[in-house]
Amino acid sequence: MSIGLPKGIKNVEKYTDEFETNIKPRIPGHVMAAIFYNRCLKRYNDKEHTPITSGQKIKVFYLAHVYDNTFKSIALPTDIETIPEWFYNFQIDYEAHIERLVDNPLEGILDAIKERIPAKHELTINNFFEF
Repeated sequence: MSIGLPKGIKNVEKYTDEFETNIKPRIPGHVMAAIFYNRCLKRYNDKEHTPITSGQKIKVFYLAHVYDNTFKSIALPTDIETIPEWFYNFQIDYEAHIERLVDNPLEGILDAIKERIPAKHELTINNFFEF
């Protein structure tokens, strides 16, 4: 749970209807993650956990693979007591989390203090030619 990106969610019911009726709806990513969670509750016949509804706080987990040709992330309610067993079927993209939790905020800080972030290949070359 600690690596999940915290978000608040609004209008999940409206967006769920839009997702089910439109061919290419424009839905925010964290709402799509909540819709995927709610669909998984039905898919895995999970009666123990409650669906995500508007007004809740969630944590978003980026997935290593796109599921159902649509879902790139899945959400969990922040107040969930136990993680559903079916959640472990999904592979989390830890690189995407590191980028959003560490790299992106650091980039903003370094930009504010007028420092440049070296590219990975620059670091490799500098380490290789270091005397």
